[in-house]
Amino acid sequence: MQNIFYTEHLKTRLKARNIPNHYPEEIFLHPETNFIDNIEGHIIAIKKLEYNGKVRDTMVAYDEANSEVSIITIHPISLEDINKRRRTGRWTKI
Repeated sequence: MQNIFYTEHLKTRLKARNIPNHYPEEIFLHPETNFIDNIEGHIIAIKKLEYNGKVRDTMVAYDEANSEVSIITIHPISLEDINKRRRTGRWTKI
C-alpha cells in the first residue's frame, strides 16, 4: 500500500477552490485516465466528479517514489484543455 501525502500547495488549492478533501485521493486511486506530463515530469490522473453543481473532469498532478505518493495540485479541466495538452505533446497517455 502506498502512503499518500497532500502537499501544502494542494491543501491551499482545496481550500481556495472549495474542493472536498477526499477528491485528490479518490482521483489518484480510481482515475478514468492517466497521462505523463512531459514538461513537468508529473503523473496526471483525471476523473469526472461533481464540482460546483456540475460533473466535471477534475485532474490531479502527483509524483511517486518508492511507496510514497505526493499529490501536488488539483483543479477542474476542460476537455478542450486535455486535448490541447495531448495535441501539443505535453501530455502522453499512459
